[in-house]
Amino acid sequence: MLSRETVLLLKSGCDKSNDIYSQGDLTYLYKFGYGRAHSFIDREVLNKAKFPRKLNSKEIGDVELFFESALVTPGSSLAASETRSYVSLLINNLETDFSGMHFFLSENYEDGYSKLIEFTCVEDNNFHTLELFWSVD
Repeated sequence: MLSRETVLLLKSGCDKSNDIYSQGDLTYLYKFGYGRAHSFIDREVLNKAKFPRKLNSKEIGDVELFFESALVTPGSSLAASETRSYVSLLINNLETDFSGMHFFLSENYEDGYSKLIEFTCVEDNNFHTLELFWSVD
């Protein structure tokens, strides 16, 4: 489950995005499935998920660019140090919340002024997903 610290960090990001963009903002959706991973997670991913895994550098870079758009400047190709610090703290919190699980980005989608990124954590036949969505209307 998401810890209180992680929820507060996500809320601070959502609040900041809402302050920046009067027509759009950052939102998130957290889901947990007990004994349901086989119904929602690709079989190939489930086979890999037998071993703990952290996000790789490309995935971290994608998350940084997502938050750079949501919290600072849309469409930027480089994340500011403040954004990198926020992402580092968020990832550290998520790694603590889901310690020992197979952790990866299951979705990374961009369409102009909207972006969606989704973290998935799998252990046994259980899964957690954290979907983050940002848009400017």
